[in-house]
Amino acid sequence: MNGIKIKEIIERLINTFIEAGNVSIDLRKKGLNKEIKSDEEKTTEILRKDIPVDNDKISFKKSGNILDISIPQEIFRIDGLQVIKHLAQMDIFKFVPTLEKINFIETHVNKTTKPQQKKSEDTKTKSQDIKKTSKTK
Repeated sequence: MNGIKIKEIIERLINTFIEAGNVSIDLRKKGLNKEIKSDEEKTTEILRKDIPVDNDKISFKKSGNILDISIPQEIFRIDGLQVIKHLAQMDIFKFVPTLEKINFIETHVNKTTKPQQKKSEDTKTKSQDIKKTSKTK
């Protein structure tokens, strides 16, 4: 019974190599060996491989020979972020040799300024109203 299940599992595997008595099993899905040609595809795949976030949160912009990569805020504090960025830039320079510079952009938003801006706008309008009423008296 076990022999039948093992045979079914092996038949479902994509690639099985038997060399010198050792069995190597490649569990990758079909189509992963496709050839990537454009620089944008190469960059996307490298960032997808190296940066531990959802694919839709990774964004980059190439302008000329400069690549700007936006780092998602949720990974600012992870251990090894500098190593992740270093490995990503090494791979990108290796596979996209036309690039001269890579910028990693971390955008921090001050969450407390938004309410303060509203307060300051309210105080400005109040002070303007006070000035107008004092001039009319």
